[in-house]
Amino acid sequence: MFQNGGEQFEVVTKRIIVNDDGVITEGKVKQVYTKDNLKLMGLTKDTFSEIDSSDLWLSNTQLITVWPSDPDLKLIGEDIYFGENPMETLKPINENEIPDYYKIN
Repeated sequence: MFQNGGEQFEVVTKRIIVNDDGVITEGKVKQVYTKDNLKLMGLTKDTFSEIDSSDLWLSNTQLITVWPSDPDLKLIGEDIYFGENPMETLKPINENEIPDYYKIN
């Protein structure tokens, strides 16, 4: 994950729900992928015909995260649910569209 820049993403949180059992956050997660990283993840021309049409790709998908807590209200986990497959939201971008947070390895 770290060798391929997978830790570089942006979550824009729209909603936070809190109770004694934990926290739920909802929003959108954006992530940049290089063509080479997509290939390392198993995407091919057969599974993603446009893979060679751009060197950089951006996914943008709904994300719900459940953060359970213990009796002392300490967060003890993280369960992630995507509203759709991030790979189905891929759009080509060029270098001047790379978000500020992303550094190409």
